[in-house]
Amino acid sequence: MTKQIWLNLPVKDAIKSKEFFSKLGFKFLEERTTPESACMLVGESNFVVMLIAEEMFKNFIKHEITDTSKSTQVLMSIDAESREEVDQLVEKVKIAGGTIYAEAGENQGWMYGCGFCDLDGHRWNVLYMDFSKMPNLKKKNQLNNKKMTTVNPYLVFNGTCEAAFMFYKSVFGGDFPYIGKFNDMPSNDPNCPPLSDEDANRIMHVSLPIGDGTILMGSDSSSASGDVIMGTNFSISINTESKVEADRLFNELSSGGTVKMAMEKTFWGAYFGMFTDKFGIEWMVNFDEIQK
Repeated sequence: MTKQIWLNLPVKDAIKSKEFFSKLGFKFLEERTTPESACMLVGESNFVVMLIAEEMFKNFIKHEITDTSKSTQVLMSIDAESREEVDQLVEKVKIAGGTIYAEAGENQGWMYGCGFCDLDGHRWNVLYMDFSKMPNLKKKNQLNNKKMTTVNPYLVFNGTCEAAFMFYKSVFGGDFPYIGKFNDMPSNDPNCPPLSDEDANRIMHVSLPIGDGTILMGSDSSSASGDVIMGTNFSISINTESKVEADRLFNELSSGGTVKMAMEKTFWGAYFGMFTDKFGIEWMVNFDEIQK
């Protein structure tokens, strides 16, 4: 069972980065600090942030490091106990040699915060949150009780979907609410091209609940669609509460993208469509009419 999670950040000089964060008030585990890395502790739970020299970091990820002067992939957020603590941290950052990219100020009437860059350009967000000033709690409770659109991961395999999901089932437990193969599709379905013997025995769709409201979904590719590249073989599946909401999400998210299958009623009873958005992300939108 996993016991701990921590964050690794690439830095040009672990020692200088340690000095920078020390000036901001962060503590370090000296016994876990080397010339190439420093173990920083954040918050009351002592969340670990490892500051790792770039060459050592590259050896871990086997990939290129994001250029923080051009893009940001992760925003680190930390809380403050008061507005004054936010203001004090701004001054500490300036003195330590960091950069303020967002001056301290109000946000949405109940948050006060700032944003700064460390010596390596990583972006940090500091927030003081006054929950007593949050918008109408009654409205919030109504939203919490409202049935919401759900989002689930959808994985695609090159003929190994069944084996993969049997493995996932052995880990997460539970049962498959549905598992079907391409040869289960009606022969007169316009979305079903002629199938080879190999394709016919591949998984058309499978679903496995793995948590509260989260369902892991998957299928195999077919000869018509071609093999997928592992690592990019996923889609985001949205299940809506109404046909109207399904159409709205499909039309707005697919704007500027490529529609693979327009929203339509399927042989399995759902109202369903697929598209690639303008940023290259694969989406599926589904409304289960049979259950409504």
